[in-house]
Amino acid sequence: MFLSTKWWLRIAFWVALIYLTLFEHGYYDFLSLNLLLAYIPVEIGFWLTPKRHALLFYPLLVVWLLFLPNAPYLLTDLVHLTLLDAYSPVTNLLINSPKVWYKFTELIITVGLGTVGGLLSIQAVVKSLSQRWHHDWLRYWLVPGISLLSAVGIYIGRFLRIHTVYLLMPNWIVPRILTMWSSRMLFFTGLLFLVQMAAYGLMVLMQRPRSLDA
Repeated sequence: MFLSTKWWLRIAFWVALIYLTLFEHGYYDFLSLNLLLAYIPVEIGFWLTPKRHALLFYPLLVVWLLFLPNAPYLLTDLVHLTLLDAYSPVTNLLINSPKVWYKFTELIITVGLGTVGGLLSIQAVVKSLSQRWHHDWLRYWLVPGISLLSAVGIYIGRFLRIHTVYLLMPNWIVPRILTMWSSRMLFFTGLLFLVQMAAYGLMVLMQRPRSLDA
């Protein structure tokens, strides 16, 4: 990832975080915290370069993996579009309310920023790992593996309400994680895995300098 790309992404996160903190105190006041949590793995990913000393690289990698689900977690915030009450009770049609569509735009941009940031972070870290281990083919296994772990992490955060900070309380979270496995959990995890892989695939296609007519 080029340095300029890193800084543009940083600036986008900082501007969004400042805006949400100062001006969003209604429907989506939770977005500032969720976006901050999504930014943490993105920033850590910037530091996971192939030349980073192993004593720093691998501890950072573990922290990155633990925080990474916070980025695609934002995708599940799309369910909160229902808070907008965007349909007319009389006609059952969408209403042309500036407030509704302003909040819609706010949510979509926040979710998009967190998701794209997370995908770019995965791409950069996987590239660093492949170069560090001198096996380029590893990226074809690392991306799905990391995405699957993220999907499990999203489930843990969304339904068990176990967040990264609770890792300091293993006696409390371990029994809940051990008993969370069910068909519904696997179904949700599978869907979020597919969503992440589809988004990653689209990102890779968009990065290729090819014409659609090629």
